[in-house]
Amino acid sequence: MDLSGLSKSPPVASLTAKMSQPPNRSVLMLAPAFPPDNLIGARRPARFASHLPNFSYKPLIITASVVQSTTEPAVWSVPYRSRILDRIFERTILLGGDQYTWVSSAVRKANCIIAQETPCVQYSTSPPWTVHLAAMRLKRAHDLPWVADFRDPIVGNSGRNRALVRAVDRVAERMIVMAADAVVLNTELRCDDWRARYPQWRDKFSVIHNGFDDGLTALPLPDRSLPLWIHTGSLYRSRYSIRLLDALARLRERGIWSAPPKLRFIGELGKDALTMCRSDSFRTLERAGLLSITEHAIPLVEARTEARTADKLILFDHVNPRGNMEVPAKLYDYLKVGRPILAFTVRGSEVEALLRQSGIAHVCLYEDQMESQVDASILEFARLEPVARPMAPQFEQQFNAMSQTGRLAGIFDKVLANSKIHRGPSNEKARS
Repeated sequence: MDLSGLSKSPPVASLTAKMSQPPNRSVLMLAPAFPPDNLIGARRPARFASHLPNFSYKPLIITASVVQSTTEPAVWSVPYRSRILDRIFERTILLGGDQYTWVSSAVRKANCIIAQETPCVQYSTSPPWTVHLAAMRLKRAHDLPWVADFRDPIVGNSGRNRALVRAVDRVAERMIVMAADAVVLNTELRCDDWRARYPQWRDKFSVIHNGFDDGLTALPLPDRSLPLWIHTGSLYRSRYSIRLLDALARLRERGIWSAPPKLRFIGELGKDALTMCRSDSFRTLERAGLLSITEHAIPLVEARTEARTADKLILFDHVNPRGNMEVPAKLYDYLKVGRPILAFTVRGSEVEALLRQSGIAHVCLYEDQMESQVDASILEFARLEPVARPMAPQFEQQFNAMSQTGRLAGIFDKVLANSKIHRGPSNEKARS
């Protein structure tokens, strides 16, 4: 898979010209998660908000996260409070976590901000997908152009399998795509899928991958008796992790290792992932002092420090029976650190393509490999030197936060230009 098409960064000259302009336009950003919240979903809108002023857009952020009142960027906290309707959804056939009742609170706050700041465009990022309902209401009320950003899919999400949920999701996704002026997805495969499913709106779709956070580099390796391999972040499925543990246990029993690696899992374990802890391989490695686990979430800074001081890094790709079209956000952290990566994925995945083009040392393990092939691949990975390498320059330039924000600013520009054409001079004058 070639990732240089839809996600190609704007030319350097174009970026420089945009960055020379003062931030004289405001964009309303609806981001349910935002720093200092220790959630992976908070980082994408935070990167955009940090760099949008360089492209003449002033971000105005509404979030459900609890934040201190700030002016740079301007952030308004509208905390989510579980109400009766949400609790009914959690206890019946619909999913909890979609935060239906947050929509009205967010819209009320947005109306006040729009009256004072007059933003020219709005951006909403999900999950939860209901944030797009708030943006839809604001578009109708204020004729405010709208860019909808999907970090995760609605239809086809492996965690949304109940029959009524799937029916609601199909209607909601189509309604959002139809109403939004532009739709942003974070992988090429997902964009191809949506263009095939919604050919009448294919020109609305763009790709902005997750990017690299600034200042994230490898730290010196501490003195340790055995090499340390680390997986950071939440773990919801156990299929890949059990394959890794079984392989390490087999190789240990065969006496292959002169210096066996120590494996460490950092982050919250989902219900399905807990089955890993009951496996024979888990108990064998734990008794040998070769496995440690933190079953709860830890602050992002701590997790990143652990990754930056690990000899090697472990990545488990998403598992989706309907076809894997996503990329774990932690991959971009791993690539920035630059030490070898062992990735469990499927052939032809976007994870495989990103690793191949990154210039970072890696080994991929695939679903269809037999035990002997898995063992051989892990031994190949073990032989890699724990050296932090820089990414390929073109790859780094394409996926850094500034370039990705430049793509979003370009989408704002296009949406605004189209809205002026369709609105016409008389309507534009009346609105101003």
